[in-house]
Amino acid sequence: MRKKLIALALAVAISTTGCGVVDLSDENKNIIAEYMAGELLKYNKDYSGSIEYDRSVLEPTPEPTVEPTVTPKKTAATPKPLDQGDTQEPAAGESDDGTGETNTEVSLSELYGTNGIKVKHTTYTSGRSYGSDYSTIAANPGKKLIVVYFNIKNTSSKTTRLNLSDKSVTYELYKNDKSYGEPLLTIAKGDMQYFNEKLKSGQNRQGVLIFETDSSFKAKGAVIKAVKDGKEADIFLK
Repeated sequence: MRKKLIALALAVAISTTGCGVVDLSDENKNIIAEYMAGELLKYNKDYSGSIEYDRSVLEPTPEPTVEPTVTPKKTAATPKPLDQGDTQEPAAGESDDGTGETNTEVSLSELYGTNGIKVKHTTYTSGRSYGSDYSTIAANPGKKLIVVYFNIKNTSSKTTRLNLSDKSVTYELYKNDKSYGEPLLTIAKGDMQYFNEKLKSGQNRQGVLIFETDSSFKAKGAVIKAVKDGKEADIFLK
């Protein structure tokens, strides 16, 4: 009876190798056959022995140990240099004229650059019109004129000409960082955009700039930026 059971177990073990899934060696086939025979015989009351075989091959292969991934600590980012599109506050003694260009702040006299000629802002007025020796300038409906006055003086000991018509100076009226435009082009006597006169030693002349604004505009606190060749003179209306 025992021989028949062993023979049966061997036949089953050998037949299962024909599935084509795993190609077992002869040694492994024998081990499996011995295991199956032992399992069958242990339920036979006439069988009191045991079949010895290496049971280690029947134990599952242990899973490989996965090493933990170490994430490097983040370090503080190094500040990047300013790109061309970045902005930076102007340094002391410099001013931004609103175009992105940084200008050096100077006085009006330095801006015009004529030795012996001193130019100073004096006052301003506002109204619907401004009369001169040549013509009367009137504001458009709903507008008013802001007339800014300057004193031009020859402080040298000789006659000197101040010609501002070829100085390429630009003027623009600002308030609270908002532009209110450039001065009108007029034929008013002393218009600073076309001023071209000889001044004797110690002689004074009056210059003007005329702006047109909305009738509700308050000139107090505004500033006129005069710019030439990277230099800027600020004229504050008080």
